[in-house]
Amino acid sequence: MERLKGKHGWLSLNHLRIEAFDCRDYLLFSGFDSTGRPLDTDTCEKLFLCQAHISKHNVDIGLDASRLKEDVECLHAATIAKNHEENREHYNEKEEQFSRWAHDHTIPIEKEIKFITAQIADIQRQKRLAETAQERKQYEEDQRALEAKRKQKRRQLEDCEDEHTKMREEMIAKFDAEINQKATHKPLFTISWRVV
Repeated sequence: MERLKGKHGWLSLNHLRIEAFDCRDYLLFSGFDSTGRPLDTDTCEKLFLCQAHISKHNVDIGLDASRLKEDVECLHAATIAKNHEENREHYNEKEEQFSRWAHDHTIPIEKEIKFITAQIADIQRQKRLAETAQERKQYEEDQRALEAKRKQKRRQLEDCEDEHTKMREEMIAKFDAEINQKATHKPLFTISWRVV
C-alpha cells in the first residue's frame, strides 16, 4: 500500500456467475490509479480491506467509467475462458475414464474369442491328422460347436461396442448441453479511492 500513498483512483467489484457443469460464483476486482496504471487483483483486495473514511463529496467518474467498464469486461472474458477450459479438461478426464472402462469391459470377450479361435485351429489340425471317419466327424462337430460359440461371442462383443457407442454419444450430448455456459454479471460497487 506504500506505493499508493498520495495517489487516488477507482475501484470496482463485480459478481460473475457461470453456470455450466456446475454453478460457480466469482468476485472480480478491477481498478486503476489516477495515472491510468491498472491495479492487480491483490492490490484491489488490499485497498478494499483498508480502513476507510467515507467522503461526502460526489465524484464524477466521467471518462474513467468506460476504462473501468473495459477492464471489467476483460476480466469477465478471461474468467469465462478459464472456466471453459476447466470444463473442457473435466470432459476430457471423463472421456478418458469412459474409454478405459469400455476397453476393460470388452477385453475379456475379445480374449474369449481369441481362445476359441485357437481351439478351432487346434481342432482343424487334429481333424487333418484323424485316422478314422468317426474321429473326423467328432472333430467336425466340435469345430461347429466352437464356431457357433465364437459367433455368439462376436455378437456379444458387437452388442457391447454398440452399447458403448450409445453411452458415449449420450455423454457427448450431455456435455454439449452443459458446456454451453450461461454467464451473468452484476456490478456490486464502484468507489473512488485515495490513500493518505
